[in-house]
Amino acid sequence: MIEATNQPDENELLSVERPISLAVERRGVQNEGGFLTPYYLFDLMARKHADELDPVGRDTHYQPLKRAFFSAQKKITEVAGAPLSFEKTWSAWYKELFQTLGFISQQFRRVQEPIETAHHGMVPISHGYYSDIPDDPTPLIFMDLHPFGTNLDRGHYPNPTRSHELTTEPISRALELALDQNETRWALLSNGIELRLYRRGSSVARQYLKVDFATLFANEDPIDWLVFWGVFRLAAFLQSGIGERDVSETSAGNSPGCFLDTVIDESQRHATKIADDLRENLVRATEQLLQGVIDTPANRPFWQGTFQGKQVPGEDQLKSLFDESVYFLFRLLFVLYAESRDLLPIGESVIYRDVYSLEHLQKMAEKPLREEDFEKTYYIETLRTLFTMLYQGYPFRNPTASKEKGHQNALIC
Repeated sequence: MIEATNQPDENELLSVERPISLAVERRGVQNEGGFLTPYYLFDLMARKHADELDPVGRDTHYQPLKRAFFSAQKKITEVAGAPLSFEKTWSAWYKELFQTLGFISQQFRRVQEPIETAHHGMVPISHGYYSDIPDDPTPLIFMDLHPFGTNLDRGHYPNPTRSHELTTEPISRALELALDQNETRWALLSNGIELRLYRRGSSVARQYLKVDFATLFANEDPIDWLVFWGVFRLAAFLQSGIGERDVSETSAGNSPGCFLDTVIDESQRHATKIADDLRENLVRATEQLLQGVIDTPANRPFWQGTFQGKQVPGEDQLKSLFDESVYFLFRLLFVLYAESRDLLPIGESVIYRDVYSLEHLQKMAEKPLREEDFEKTYYIETLRTLFTMLYQGYPFRNPTASKEKGHQNALIC
């Protein structure tokens, strides 16, 4: 049995009586700060690696783990108001969760000393998962586990002796600081309700993958479950084919690496390729957009120039069209970037993702267009609605009244 003596303050707890939301607009796995690109995480990874992610175990363990979580939540709710200890959370939920994910109890040990940071004090991370290399003092994974409902972003580590050496940073921030200044490359942080994955060396604060168990099991989304099973199992942290050895050399390309190294590298290469192609594609897109406007028969009466007896835009009109085309394309780029970083609710709202997002328009555009649809305007009307929502907010506000009140323009001007 893993022992624990730390007990959180009541003001550091989230209510365990809050109802479980059954809304489908929020994903069970959330990509905070761009840990991976959303398109890679929820699309490419599944297509590239689904067969590698233990499909038999993945299907077998879903229902038992779902029952275990809701049973644990019920038990915790029944004792609401009583002190919530790590031991109760472990016996009710953590033990089955981590056994199901493949963690071996003998290698799951309490971290004996707080972890030092450069300028923010000592961080009393609760546990570590250690490799099978004898006498290896460095945890393969920091496992910072807290009683059910602990507030990870506003709560602090208990400090009953009022030690000046202990960090005063919130739990989640302190864990990031400790991870970045130690040899351990990965960290799991949990309060029973959610489980977060952090990696060392991230250039963005608050960058992590998070599974919200209530939403994961309520939505029953097979993609969310595949992502969870793929990146939170012990197997995702282990170097392929050589057991539980440290993988610190993999980032330099010197050894094979674990599954997490693979997906992070693939996600970054996918993003880099997009950036490398951007300049060339922008030029091509501008040319095609301009040509499409010029060739549209309904626009010909507006052109003020002639070429070989045909009505064409005049010089001033061409300049204006070019400027407007660039503005339009950069609006698209802005939205694409915002969707890739989860700044727009592509991971939280099914309606946004399937009706308004550029991602869904892109998937439609990749399909052959039927001849009877040539004159239809779904793409541009959808973009106009999206730009209007970003400009005015949603529900739509009165643009005139907003200007009179001095409101600033929203995301797109």
